[in-house]
Amino acid sequence: MRRATRIRTVLLTVALAVSLVAPTARAQPAAGSRLAELEAERDALASQVERRRAQVDGLDERARALRDERRTAEARLQEIEAELSLAVERYNEAVVVHEQVQAERARTQAELDELSQEVATTQARVIDHARRLHKLGPSVEFSLLLAGDDPADVGFRSTSLRMIIGSEQMGVEALEAATARTSALEARLVEQEATAAVAAARVEAELVEVEASYARHETELAALAATLAQVRAVEAAERSALDADESALQTREDELAEERARLEAARERERRTAQQAVRRTPSTPTTTPTPQQPARPSAEPRRSAQVAVDTALAQVGKPYRWGGTGPNAFDCSGLTSYAWRAAGVTIPRTSRAQFGGLTRISRGALQPGDLVFYNSPISHVALYAGGDTIVEASRAGVPVRTARLSARSPVGYARP
Repeated sequence: MRRATRIRTVLLTVALAVSLVAPTARAQPAAGSRLAELEAERDALASQVERRRAQVDGLDERARALRDERRTAEARLQEIEAELSLAVERYNEAVVVHEQVQAERARTQAELDELSQEVATTQARVIDHARRLHKLGPSVEFSLLLAGDDPADVGFRSTSLRMIIGSEQMGVEALEAATARTSALEARLVEQEATAAVAAARVEAELVEVEASYARHETELAALAATLAQVRAVEAAERSALDADESALQTREDELAEERARLEAARERERRTAQQAVRRTPSTPTTTPTPQQPARPSAEPRRSAQVAVDTALAQVGKPYRWGGTGPNAFDCSGLTSYAWRAAGVTIPRTSRAQFGGLTRISRGALQPGDLVFYNSPISHVALYAGGDTIVEASRAGVPVRTARLSARSPVGYARP
């Protein structure tokens, strides 16, 4: 009797387990079909992405030709910009020299004006003294000396006479010295005016050369700009199509992962249900993952450097003008000196002077706000904004812009 009861209990348990598993087993073909469908879509998209990548990466002959054409145009553009930058640099240096000569000339003129006033005063005093002596007659001093009987009075009059004559002599000598200094200053002023004229002529000549350089390359620059715009448009279209395909592929991958997770969860529920139907099993404790510690923020950049970076970025879009120091237009060194002046730091005016007068640093030490120099000899400077970005005023016709640091090869770095 007991054996029959035990057999019935086992049969009921098996029947219960089969009844619980059967519905899920019947649902599996549909779930597997959806999974297969997603995998097929994923595989098709992956093949399309690979074909698109082949086109963008240069397996397609046309894409390779476009990239070669772009590299050639960019290299030529950099050559022209280096030539134009050198011309602008020479112009800026000529302007600095001219301003220094003009300042020296102004100081000499001020000194000459002051001395002229001194000469006029001394000359008036000497003339007045001579006029009084002329009115009194040449023997007046001698008659004054002999007048009076008191010897002490005679001594007093003698002393007074010597003082009068000495005063006149001092006035004459002072007048002669002042006149000599005036002549020397006038000669120096003539020399400085000649130097200023030469400096002004150099400024004018350099300006003419800058304008001629731009005129020589104007047509080529326009053609290069058009070529680069066309190449970049084609590349952007191909990149956009690739991005769209990659996005669709990622969507399918995500859906596939979700479907696999759903099926795995369903299978896990089936296993647990079957196990509970047959026997009780202790639940497996779950392990709570240890939360990751948040990354420590990097050190804050120098406040003055950040002001310089923010100021430079705020000028993006403003026009380029050689000799421009802001706030409405800039050349390369005018932009960097303007940005750092806003941060309360004065740096030299030209790119060569900035490279020579600031602290040199290595590429690995580069921080936002540092200056990046180009060409040999140095004739262009940009401000590093962080990452792979610089801010620069490159040439006429191109407004202040951001560019990639890695797009060209700098020749040095410096920190204000």
